[in-house]
Amino acid sequence: MLYELLGFRDNEFSAGIGWHDRIAAGFPQNALWALARHLKVPPEDLAELVQFPKDALDWRNRKEPLSVDASDVLFRIAVAYHRLFALFKDAEQCTKWMRNGRKEVQNQIPVLLLTTSAGATLVYEAIDRIKPVKRVEMSTDQPATPEDEEPSDEASQED
Repeated sequence: MLYELLGFRDNEFSAGIGWHDRIAAGFPQNALWALARHLKVPPEDLAELVQFPKDALDWRNRKEPLSVDASDVLFRIAVAYHRLFALFKDAEQCTKWMRNGRKEVQNQIPVLLLTTSAGATLVYEAIDRIKPVKRVEMSTDQPATPEDEEPSDEASQED
């Protein structure tokens, strides 16, 4: 899924050092468009976050590569989203978690913290503390409780 988030094919390059090499070369602009689509945010907003000039953002000609720094930030965002999706299994919940202040990261907005490696470490650690969602099948006699539907760690609190 990480490849797909950034608009790459699964077999386009190897994981690990392959990601490093792709970031160092600068992701194609298509990676920004693909991630914006998955996050359901305007590409212009994501371009601003990764400091890619909006005037260079052209949906018809996506050839101009992103800078190494912009590619690195996009990769961090995709990794956080990928980790959240593994827990929540819900794209909307992942995006909501990333775009709202979280007390686990001192009420900062996780996606904004992902612009630095130090902030990314904080976000990844907060995600790692979230306990996986366990879906419980309920009989029709018992009403579902919020604990049955929500991850058990406060990192997944409703906003």
